[in-house]
Amino acid sequence: MLVLAGADDGCVTPDNYAGAATGLAPGSRVEIVAGGGHFPQLDSTDEVAAPALDWLG
Repeated sequence: MLVLAGADDGCVTPDNYAGAATGLAPGSRVEIVAGGGHFPQLDSTDEVAAPALDWLG
């Protein structure tokens, strides 16, 4: 599982994701998207695309 979170999210701040990967399935990762807000896929499309494309292989 790939979890993407916006670094500038005012609703769910990045500190909420500290240690989150330990509770996910093996091989999962959590990435904090620089410049992303609550909707990083809209705020920071290139920064979301890169880890998503890497994840998909």
